[in-house]
Amino acid sequence: RAAVVGAAPPAAAGPPGGVVEHYGTTGPRADVGWLSYVFLPTGYPDSVTADYTPYQICDTLQALFSGITGTLAVRAVFIGVGVGDATATSTAATLNWLARDGLGTLGRILFASQQGARLDSDCKRWRLVADVTNDVGIFLEILCAWLPAAFFLPLICVASVSKAICGVCGGATKAALTQHFARSHNMADVSAKDGTQETAVGFAGILIGTLVTLLPDTAAVTWPLFVLFTCLHLLANYLGVRSVVLTSVNRQRLEMNLKRQFVLTPAQAAQGEAILFYRTADIRMGVRVRDVPGFNRAELAAHPHPYKIVARGGTAYVLFHREGGEPRAQLEAYCAAYFMLRRGASEGDARAAVADAAPMAALAALGWDMGTILLNTGEYRYSLAGEGKAKDE
Repeated sequence: RAAVVGAAPPAAAGPPGGVVEHYGTTGPRADVGWLSYVFLPTGYPDSVTADYTPYQICDTLQALFSGITGTLAVRAVFIGVGVGDATATSTAATLNWLARDGLGTLGRILFASQQGARLDSDCKRWRLVADVTNDVGIFLEILCAWLPAAFFLPLICVASVSKAICGVCGGATKAALTQHFARSHNMADVSAKDGTQETAVGFAGILIGTLVTLLPDTAAVTWPLFVLFTCLHLLANYLGVRSVVLTSVNRQRLEMNLKRQFVLTPAQAAQGEAILFYRTADIRMGVRVRDVPGFNRAELAAHPHPYKIVARGGTAYVLFHREGGEPRAQLEAYCAAYFMLRRGASEGDARAAVADAAPMAALAALGWDMGTILLNTGEYRYSLAGEGKAKDE
């Protein structure tokens, strides 16, 4: 293999038969030369999705802005632990640092255990949440330098927990987005080049941060810089997440199509979907039988369908049979539950409406990925007498 560099050779210089072999790709990658081999996935832009470039531009900028505010936070934390203070001891500084790291680790474990299953389905939301929590942590660390010493340990512990949440959200959503961008099943290459880009941006952040540390350590300098670069950081993150066009089906994107009778493509849904604040129907998928208020388990015996929907007030409970929790059943069950809640339909009418709408075929025709249905379905399934025990109790 060899890459085409510069202008193509004259036709007379080509191989016999007039056949010219091209190696690599043309377009943006060939134009930037060796930089593309360092920072871009092999085969760019054909090997990644169309939204990769705008997202990576915004992601690069947000990392740079975050690095600058991070420098301000590091300086503030060093002041808080006693750097430059003759009365401070190394033991006190060590204990403060251990408490900070310990609570951060605990926060990471607890948050991942509670929200881990939702990070895939609400990838764009949690990507933005990651950066908001990171900025909150940086704010608290900077605040430490301007408050009495008694506030230092509580603040850096809360800041550590906030940054730990950022680490969980950022790491998980980065994996999900990398999988989305890897159009040519080149997830490892896309991930590796993303790491290379982050390293380069981090180095640039260090250089700029060095200049920042030379500025006077006063509130009149520190806080305006923090506000400026934090606003730029959040703006770059929002624009980056907004540019992503996911083809996976989650609750919000499915309900957008249900309201419009399945006419939205992934690109159209991406333009209208909410990023941070939105509310979907209260549909609880894959719950235990005993979690459904006033429901008699005996009703399941005469139920031939792979799922059972029970509406109680403004909430729909979906029970799945042990052999009925495949993606198609989940999608159809959610659509039927949605019709029951929004239209006041009976379960039978809702099932008929779903059969007429044929959501799997309709969404697939619009370009949605029917292999990635993310509806936050619980793990519980029921079984009937004589079928053995399922994970229900």
